[in-house]
Amino acid sequence: VLEPRYPETARARQLGILSDSQTTLITRTLDALPSDLPVEELAAAEAMLVHAARTLHAGELRRVAVRLRDTISPDGAQPAEAEQARRRELSLTRESDGMLRLSGLLDAATGAKAAALFAAHAAPRPEDPTGRDERSPAQRRHDALGNLLDLALRSGEFTTATGAAVSVTV
Repeated sequence: VLEPRYPETARARQLGILSDSQTTLITRTLDALPSDLPVEELAAAEAMLVHAARTLHAGELRRVAVRLRDTISPDGAQPAEAEQARRRELSLTRESDGMLRLSGLLDAATGAKAAALFAAHAAPRPEDPTGRDERSPAQRRHDALGNLLDLALRSGEFTTATGAAVSVTV
């Protein structure tokens, strides 16, 4: 049996002290610290975050985590390309109502592309004479992603394993 990467976090989660969101925040914060950080300092950072999580909700804990990261690595050390390649991820999870939850962590190059596309395609676009776009920024990003996926599917560059064009039926 392998020991958990962050044993204090694992113990606190197992005891019900940490919520899912607090656990995720702590592990992501610790993962983002410089890989050459001495083991003792990493353990101290973990202990501090777990201790803080006992009395703080996720939003407050996030501010503590950012402060910790900025203190340990004030220049925001850029992870090596190999480290970003290791940490990159994208997940789609089907919700009970049929919607899909998208979550992930993009490497710097992919993130820059996504940010540029969202900036260009998720700007407010009023549909009525009042000049207001009633969609939230998150809803506009969703709609932009849908438009970009439509564009990609229409390009004909994506095929199934049999070579047939990808088609989507909802």
